[in-house]
Amino acid sequence: MDSVYARNERVEPLVGPDVRLCHASCGAGVAPSLTRVTKTFGHTMNNRSVCVVLTAIVLSACATAYQPKDTLTGGFTETQLAPDAYRIVFNGNSSTSKERAQDFALLRAAELALSAGFPFFTIQDSDNVINHSTSQGITIGMPRIEILVQFHAAKQPGLFTYDSAFLIHSLKTKYEIK
Repeated sequence: MDSVYARNERVEPLVGPDVRLCHASCGAGVAPSLTRVTKTFGHTMNNRSVCVVLTAIVLSACATAYQPKDTLTGGFTETQLAPDAYRIVFNGNSSTSKERAQDFALLRAAELALSAGFPFFTIQDSDNVINHSTSQGITIGMPRIEILVQFHAAKQPGLFTYDSAFLIHSLKTKYEIK
């Protein structure tokens, strides 16, 4: 492998088991030419240190994916309240729009409804909050969407009723989710 130089310090291509951490951000791999700095500002950095820093930087620039909640990037949680009712919460990061967070909460509700054998659901209550966090004088907002849903075997007269299968197809297409 070729070595390169940066800031008059020797760097070598990043190889080995630690590279896996760098290839799991935003659904796409990080460039395979990532390098390991062997000396930076008088401190030695190993593959793991560089990878952790790079992964944190890359993840902070990505909107939260459709996934179960992760402490670093957010995601959904659900609590079953009855055989036909759930509370679903979706927490986004600072790069997640309110619309995306709402869509992902609805997507989770539709998936739960179908898995319980109900083709339809209604929203009984909702709460949309933007949580603010300040660090070093910079304030960022992170959406938190909470919905209380009830599942139904048929459309409900007089209520806006979501068609679970249609909604799943529509949102998965919109966000290119498999």
